[in-house]
Amino acid sequence: NGKIYVFAGCAHRGAANILSDAVRIAGGNASFFIGGMHLMRGTDDAGLDSLAGTLCGFGDCRYLTMHCTGEECFLRLKDKMGDRIEYLKCGTSVSL
Repeated sequence: NGKIYVFAGCAHRGAANILSDAVRIAGGNASFFIGGMHLMRGTDDAGLDSLAGTLCGFGDCRYLTMHCTGEECFLRLKDKMGDRIEYLKCGTSVSL
């Protein structure tokens, strides 16, 4: 239905780069990015603010992230991104 879904597994801190390439290759904005962001250690507030701003710059894309993002970093991103980002835990079911 004209939607682009990007599945990244663990993006190893490259979520924005992966999403940028996917949008370029697909020729349109992504609807969903599903993947971990590997932010658990060593991610400061300025880095999270920058990432949140970059991710929000991808149109109406929604983000479904998971354990390797780290719950603390997820909550800090959630504070900046609101309902655009959700955390998937083991057993979570999502309808896209």
